[in-house]
Amino acid sequence: MSDSKPVSSHASEQEARAVAEASRETTWEAPSFVKELFLGRLKLELIHPQPQPDPDEQRRGKEFIA
Repeated sequence: MSDSKPVSSHASEQEARAVAEASRETTWEAPSFVKELFLGRLKLELIHPQPQPDPDEQRRGKEFIA
């Protein structure tokens, strides 16, 4: 048997924050309605008109629900 230290399954608050910060998105490739709204800009062209749903996806969804 080895004398290795047991691995802790709990991360400290600092470790958890470091992981969260490292995974944070730093650049946005696509426009975001919510981001613009948060910044005080109402850009309705990002949500209106709603895109038409793909007919194949609608069919698959109906089959799944049935």
